[in-house]
Amino acid sequence: MAAAAPSKPTKIILAGAPASGKGTQCERLTDTYGCVHLSTGDMLRAAVKAGTPLGKSASAAMDAGRLVPDEVVIGMIVERLGQADCAARGWLLDGFPRTGAQAAALDAAGVVPDAVLTLDVGVDTLVRRVTGRRSDPETGKVYHLEFAPPTDAAVAARLVTRSDDTEDKVRVRVAAFEEHAAAIAAQYPGMVRVDGERPVDAIAADIKGVVDAAMAQAQEGGGGRTSRRRRRRWGGGAGTPKSTKGMSVNEFVRYAEEAYDSGVLTNDKVNWSGQAGVDVNTPAAPPSYADMAAHPLLAAGDVAVFLAFATIGAASHAANANPLSVTLTAAPFIVAWLAVAPLMGAYTRRAVGTYQGAAVTTARAWLVGVPSGLALRGVVTSHLPPPSFAVVTLLSTAVLLGVWRGSYVKLRGAEVAEGKRGGVLDGFRMITTLLRRW
Repeated sequence: MAAAAPSKPTKIILAGAPASGKGTQCERLTDTYGCVHLSTGDMLRAAVKAGTPLGKSASAAMDAGRLVPDEVVIGMIVERLGQADCAARGWLLDGFPRTGAQAAALDAAGVVPDAVLTLDVGVDTLVRRVTGRRSDPETGKVYHLEFAPPTDAAVAARLVTRSDDTEDKVRVRVAAFEEHAAAIAAQYPGMVRVDGERPVDAIAADIKGVVDAAMAQAQEGGGGRTSRRRRRRWGGGAGTPKSTKGMSVNEFVRYAEEAYDSGVLTNDKVNWSGQAGVDVNTPAAPPSYADMAAHPLLAAGDVAVFLAFATIGAASHAANANPLSVTLTAAPFIVAWLAVAPLMGAYTRRAVGTYQGAAVTTARAWLVGVPSGLALRGVVTSHLPPPSFAVVTLLSTAVLLGVWRGSYVKLRGAEVAEGKRGGVLDGFRMITTLLRRW
């Protein structure tokens, strides 16, 4: 039977790696304390569906294949926490914040939990849990072939496996969680780690003990585990920070920058590149020319690669390397590449996210685009290129494209590295932001 809700609304953050059991324990917590269960993925989908200003900002980022910026996610959470049900009943943030930058932004927005807990589960156990997980496409209910199989044969027959519920992918997701765990713990020094490899009831009992103790302390006026630490003020001298409820995204960003200038946030806790990781179950759009339009610098660099190839070729044969002849030599390859590469995924988020993604997508586009360029050159010149020219072309363009596209990932910073500033462009963005504030 659920316990009576505390007189003070409960504010809880529950963290944990994928498949650590957060969903089960969140159900127990909402039953026990009556708080509002909040998932950023659910909130994003609801905001997008409702067409709110923040939802439109999130939708624009997702449609372009980008990660939803931190300021959009934080603004959405602050907006949701200010609603009547959260104010009256309290709230439970499920798996958020995911990075130290997000935790710092929540703190800057005045979002202070009474209790922060994380479920500790070994990676091998997590893999076992994830790979056995199945979902019902009709009801959305999640089952497990070993731990919680369906009793209805019709349901069992229609169960499906999520595309990311594989061992390789879960290990990547767990590694990403562990990468940011220390930064989150530093932001919440009172975080309590709970052994998540025990029976569900034992885990729930431990969590309830932690939350009850934090609430008792808060109601006695001593502040919860996470709110006892000294909080510096800004923007109004010694007064309480102004409310962020109803702020626009731009205003919220300015407010966070003021907090940074006042020393509330430190460099390693601010995600100036605007990257955020959010679980949003939206299908990836097929590769298209719109991807290339979204990455004009990458496309321009690809054109420069083929021009460089033609220039090197002309110089190596002591030929006249004037701009016109170089352009005419490179033109068939440029046309073929720009026609084929976008459809082969060479400008998708995967192509610019990691070195591995860049290598795979570039190789795929190269295998089709460069031979197409050779064929087009043969049509233009009315004769097939000699085998030696074809071999040199294939090898040299592979090297030049690989170097350029790897450099591009390094230059702009990996998109999938949640909450981390990286790359020359991100550093420039941070500097210009600070200069604007100064």
